[in-house]
Amino acid sequence: GLEMWIGSAVGIALRYALYFAGAPAMLEEHLELNSPITSHLRLKEGLFLLHQSISPYAGDTCHYPPLLLLFLERLDQVSPLAVFSFLVLLD
Repeated sequence: GLEMWIGSAVGIALRYALYFAGAPAMLEEHLELNSPITSHLRLKEGLFLLHQSISPYAGDTCHYPPLLLLFLERLDQVSPLAVFSFLVLLD
């Protein structure tokens, strides 16, 4: 009950504190925290390729589902914080 909501709120607050402290830039290349499916760097590259009208699936860069990538591209046009907030909401 209440403990779950408190734990969730603390986790969300911690994620935003780390985001604003610049942790994503420091952690995105650590192999211990990333896989081809969860890599934030590959997501950014896929969004860049999509923005340049190049298929992000032509190579072995992007492993995100196409509809999710299109949705995140729209959010990225709003702000990178919107993408981060959506990913926190998914978690």
